[in-house]
Amino acid sequence: SGKTTTGRMISLFETPTAGSITVDGVDILAANAAERKELRSNIQLVYQNPYSSLDPRMRIGDIIAEPFRNFTRASKSKAQARAKEYLELVSLDADMYSRRPRELSGGQRQRVAIARALIVEPELVILDEAVSALDVTVQAQIIRLLDKLQKDLSLTYIFISHDLAVVRQISDTVSVLRRGEQVEQGITEEVFRAPQSEFTRDLIGAIPGQRYRAGDLNLGL
Repeated sequence: SGKTTTGRMISLFETPTAGSITVDGVDILAANAAERKELRSNIQLVYQNPYSSLDPRMRIGDIIAEPFRNFTRASKSKAQARAKEYLELVSLDADMYSRRPRELSGGQRQRVAIARALIVEPELVILDEAVSALDVTVQAQIIRLLDKLQKDLSLTYIFISHDLAVVRQISDTVSVLRRGEQVEQGITEEVFRAPQSEFTRDLIGAIPGQRYRAGDLNLGL
């Protein structure tokens, strides 16, 4: 449907062949080099697979600190101190700073990926299937963390997912894509209660066990 491609275009990793992308009133495709650098720090992307999105050769602390150093040219000591703050922010122990990704669980790795995205203080975070590679219990933990971070840091999320039960839990508004086109958009509860598109109705009807029903997915939010 083009969900990941859309996310990568918004985060300036890919360039569309037509159309425009406006973030906070700014046409990001018309931005010059300096404006694009600022936009890249304000728009961060968290990938789907925490097992492949972290460099296995790097220490956890260096993975988190890397974008901060790249954007700010901060000293190594300042970047290390900030990385430790963001480890704590995502509820990881400071002693994980010196570990390698292979020593962490999938949920812990995804927390590292989230910390890496947040360390440059973005306003918009694109989460591309950020919980789909995790089991249901860990999914719930990460979604609770995302909910808390959104409130504490006043973040805006674009949450890309094929799991409609998770979408209903975390989203304020929802857009449904089919073959690269938006077929429905609106307030999440309204879309789920009274979908206007036949495609959306089919999607909701195909959820195993009708997990989308209110209260069926207990994520502790």
